[in-house]
Amino acid sequence: MNHMNALGVESELFFHRLNGNVKKWGKYTLIYTKNCPDSYSGNSLLLENKPDIKNFYLFEADFASLIGKPPEIQHRSFIWPMSIAENSDASEFTHLGYEYSENLVLLAKKNDLIRPTKSKIQIEIKPYSSNEDWQKWEAMLLQDNAFPANAYRCYLECQRHMYQSLIRHDQGNWWGAYIDGEQVANLGLFFDGEIGRFQSVLTDPSFRNQGICKALVHHVAVQGFSKVSALLMVAEGSHHALQLYQSLGFKAVEKYASLLWLPKASID
Repeated sequence: MNHMNALGVESELFFHRLNGNVKKWGKYTLIYTKNCPDSYSGNSLLLENKPDIKNFYLFEADFASLIGKPPEIQHRSFIWPMSIAENSDASEFTHLGYEYSENLVLLAKKNDLIRPTKSKIQIEIKPYSSNEDWQKWEAMLLQDNAFPANAYRCYLECQRHMYQSLIRHDQGNWWGAYIDGEQVANLGLFFDGEIGRFQSVLTDPSFRNQGICKALVHHVAVQGFSKVSALLMVAEGSHHALQLYQSLGFKAVEKYASLLWLPKASID
């Protein structure tokens, strides 16, 4: 893999190594998480470059033999790095029933961070301290979910155990933003060496566009810079929050793409 395009993917592999296994295998990097078969990124093939549609059936066959196939693994997932300026036409894959996405990797150092305008709403920001906090986290993610509900619940359970293990080992934390005691936004920040990686920045739909997410990200970033020299944020290229992160001083430095195929019955 091109080292210049590895930072975002490597920070993602940090979590997969904790939850499962990451192994180099010829031209692939295998990511597999046997205890969480419904984790799409956690059971995937990391490629060196965009796959060739002419030989794509070979990639699918390799996924089945190296990662898994039904009934254990219901999906197929592929990830590869891109150059920051690259524009990719994925219609050849979407015609085969794949969902294509591009993820921008945004980086900020301490001097890049921009303080947002103070929100007019009184917000309390604090680390999670109870099971009720995590229950609200799950409810908010399920509300925002576009994947099969049962599989997604199993995935969230795996993620929660991993995050809580990291928190117990002082490798990060999960924070909530509260209004009158009600959790309205949350995010995680976890550390691997000199890099901090944000996870799953989420705001309740009823409280969006009120400056809450900006305040939460900035507050946690300030704390993060007391531990590491750089913070990463990954966002879908078309995601509405992209401009929000950039307004706080995060700059796009890398990009990577992913393909996800789900059986039609699980989508309907």
